[in-house]
Amino acid sequence: MTTREVSFNLAGSVRNMGLPVAGTTIVLYDFWSTGRGLRRHYLTEQVTGAKGDFSFDVRKGIYSLEVIPNRDTRFARQSIETIKVGNNTTLTVQIKNGCLVSGKVRTASGEACADCELLFFGVEPEPVRATEAVAADGSFSISLPKGRYEVACRSLSSGLKRAGSNGAKKTSNTTFLSTTMTVLDVERDLRGEDLALPEMVPFKGTVTNPEGHPVADVKVTVRKTQPEEGLYAAEAALAGVCHTSKAGNFECFVEPGLYDVRLEPGPDSHLSERQVSSILVDQARSRTYSLGAGYRLAGCITFNGEPVKNALVTVHGAKTDSSVLTDDDGAYAFALSGGKYVLGVTAQPDSLARLPFRLLAPFSCELKLAEDTLRDISLVEGISVSGTVTDGSGNPRPGVHLSLFLDTGIGVDTTSGAQRALTFGITGDDGSYEFRVAPNKYWLVVNNQQSTAKAIETGDSDLQDDIQWHSGCMVDFDIVSEFDEPIANCQVICHSYAAGTDAGSELVQGSSNELGACRMSMPAGIYSFRFEPPAHGSFQPKMIRQLSVSSDVRRKVKLSPKSVAAQPSG
Repeated sequence: MTTREVSFNLAGSVRNMGLPVAGTTIVLYDFWSTGRGLRRHYLTEQVTGAKGDFSFDVRKGIYSLEVIPNRDTRFARQSIETIKVGNNTTLTVQIKNGCLVSGKVRTASGEACADCELLFFGVEPEPVRATEAVAADGSFSISLPKGRYEVACRSLSSGLKRAGSNGAKKTSNTTFLSTTMTVLDVERDLRGEDLALPEMVPFKGTVTNPEGHPVADVKVTVRKTQPEEGLYAAEAALAGVCHTSKAGNFECFVEPGLYDVRLEPGPDSHLSERQVSSILVDQARSRTYSLGAGYRLAGCITFNGEPVKNALVTVHGAKTDSSVLTDDDGAYAFALSGGKYVLGVTAQPDSLARLPFRLLAPFSCELKLAEDTLRDISLVEGISVSGTVTDGSGNPRPGVHLSLFLDTGIGVDTTSGAQRALTFGITGDDGSYEFRVAPNKYWLVVNNQQSTAKAIETGDSDLQDDIQWHSGCMVDFDIVSEFDEPIANCQVICHSYAAGTDAGSELVQGSSNELGACRMSMPAGIYSFRFEPPAHGSFQPKMIRQLSVSSDVRRKVKLSPKSVAAQPSG
């Protein structure tokens, strides 16, 4: 019999000066692992009742809330990040009046820009995250706390699920991509604050088959070859997405520069997807992209006969690295060229799923594609592999990254990228971890260090396996101003210190939370650390060179204001 995972209650109330605030929208997000990091995932939303209350049933995990007050009030938007839920959790959200920011989004030539949304990232003093849809006439209005913001404009043709939307995808053959972040200082009401997009040029193309005939309904994704630096640009994940017309044409307006384009034909077209990199777009010109012959790889992902929606399905080959999410019927499909591939399936831990998907074992297999292939996959409930990661003295190691590789009989390679981890995890505050896997042989790796690889084998019963990470150290930074005020969203980049320089390979990257705290786990060694506060904030970057880490380290790092010369680093 399938065991249902324990759920908890994440509840609270919204108040202003002690009084309940009704009509406030509370948007709930959790985080999915993509194998290359976490992405924020929209779950659901509620509107507070007469007592200002809200309540969500959730699993154990980490969440964030976006607080959107009623538009008839002056209450400001608010974000609550990294809410750790391990039991029933209650929050009191205090909201306050904000500054009204309104205006229109316009093109460089002054025309109203619709079918887009604005992303607001609070640089200082509050790490607010807010999304605001732009009306058909290009107008917008939002109430924000006082502070400095970076603002991005994103085309809604990306089809991304957002709060208050039905998730419907646009199918236009025209879109735009602007990677410029506007800096906005909000100290009072800003009415008529028009936001202008930069000068753009059309990135045009025609997609054809091997015979030169146009191909319709090809999904076209345009991204900048060298993404803008900074935490907010990475979080915005800006891209231009559209579909080709019946004549095979598409158009994406972009700022002059180098771009990558990914072309994904429909699986019934018998063409293969294609990616072209570093295309110079400096003026209006059209290019033709020919897609080669391909095969359809499709199927359904189920568990006990029920479809598994939003499962992450990946294919990895010599020239292909692609992924899709299953639809409501559990279906997936790819259009690929012939060859050998590794097919992987991971059920996403949707907190509101009717089935306990977090208990399902990930799936992986090798296949050779030489014709249209139907591959249905029935996931199974996994065997639990759990334990605690401790140091040599038996103290728990929280926040340690673990990865699990399938044992293929040739050892494990964590450095070249030739082998992909089957699943990932991170230890909790008590150093505990847990994976759900099918009976098989695996390699368990700590902190991506190949030297820590440990062979394990699962059978028909749960496996308890504690790990002593002797070389592991925890490095905690408290990043503050000269007046000990916490600095949020400061990126911390760590390199091994090689031959008296800081030219070692990058090992770890983290960022400070709203309390200015950043925790990193790493093996003992000598490192250099670079502290990069938000580019448009009030503080200068700082460097700490040749810091010896032989045990746990806690250090306060003070950043200098931009108006004062930077102090020598320690």
